[in-house]
Amino acid sequence: MAFPIGRGYVKNASVPIPAPNKIASSIENVEQSPVSTEVLEQKIETVSHQSVQPKESTETKVDTKAPIVSLIQEKSGGRSEEISGVSKEEIERFCSNIGSQAADARFQLQRQQLQELRDQISERVKILEEKQNEYQVWLNKRNEFLSMAESSLVEIITKMRPDAAAAQLALMNDLVAASLVLKLSPKVSSAIMNELPPEKSAELTQILVSAQQVSTKKK
Repeated sequence: MAFPIGRGYVKNASVPIPAPNKIASSIENVEQSPVSTEVLEQKIETVSHQSVQPKESTETKVDTKAPIVSLIQEKSGGRSEEISGVSKEEIERFCSNIGSQAADARFQLQRQQLQELRDQISERVKILEEKQNEYQVWLNKRNEFLSMAESSLVEIITKMRPDAAAAQLALMNDLVAASLVLKLSPKVSSAIMNELPPEKSAELTQILVSAQQVSTKKK
């Protein structure tokens, strides 16, 4: 092999080239040395056996860990049961306390409501008593006025002529006229009854008789 001439180069220096080594391929080896089927089957079995072995080891590891896990679960389960028992008791106590407090609060609320109703009823009773007293006073005044009016009216009728008094009684209500005739003296009342129309005098007489019958029955 020739290199260019120049500074630092050697003229016509020959470089030794190493001879390539022959690489034996697996195909040539197979062609040169044929392998029997029995040997191949044995190799396949060994490979499959090696591939199965790690799974068995993992399974054995899991089996060895199983009793430890079960023991831990049993221990933790017992503690959880104890804790749950304590918590149940505390919960029951807490609920009972809350129930009693709620009952007390409900009782206090009902008592307060009843007290309010009692106060309202007492106020209503006071108002009714005041109204009753007012009505009683007014009724007494009315009765006094009626008694005074009747007494004065009786005096007026006794001083009137019988025909004029009869004309006034004929225009009045039957009950009012009968009550006035009943308060008059027999001499004055008989003179007025003589001047009244027969129908009016009959009605007044019937009312007076019925009033006397009622008074006798009460006695």
